[in-house]
Amino acid sequence: MVQLLDSLGWHDRVDLIARSFGGPVLAGFAGRHPNRARSLTLVDPAAGPAGRPPGMFKLPVIGPLLWQGLAVPGMADGQLGDFFEPAKWPDWPDRYRTQIRYRGFGGALLSTGRELAGAFGTPTLLIWGAEDQVVPIGLAPGVRQAILQTEFHPIKPAICRTWNELNWWTCWSDCSAELPPVSRTPAGLDRVT
Repeated sequence: MVQLLDSLGWHDRVDLIARSFGGPVLAGFAGRHPNRARSLTLVDPAAGPAGRPPGMFKLPVIGPLLWQGLAVPGMADGQLGDFFEPAKWPDWPDRYRTQIRYRGFGGALLSTGRELAGAFGTPTLLIWGAEDQVVPIGLAPGVRQAILQTEFHPIKPAICRTWNELNWWTCWSDCSAELPPVSRTPAGLDRVT
């Protein structure tokens, strides 16, 4: 991200928007580069106990080996549970297995799962679908505790769909009815409904 911003000549602090597993990724970036991140907007971020690796995977040396051998191989089969309409994506587990084969895939997931608290102190807008079953809203208190400067908006009856099923802008327009009539997001975007 730093290299991308630098290559674009962008040296000011930026407003970051992430959804699902992108939440820990950008929170980690904000924590490592507070001089580059002005704010975060997190939509249904992967977080809380379900988003953190179990203790055995945190063990030095052997933890990553256990993760790669026990957790990663079964991930593809669980992917259809993330879809609102899984019947439309019957080939998704095979497509996901292609990603698993890339060197570093499992390690990246393991390290990213530890990143959400990295955004501590970064102004954050937290948007969560109240009926989301993939990333349940019950995990929101843990995120709000990890990132103190959080403005929280549960959205009813929204659910988190995968990117394949629903693009972010459509999701935002679906969610916007639940936000206050005039909202100044940490991303600096004024929105009047």
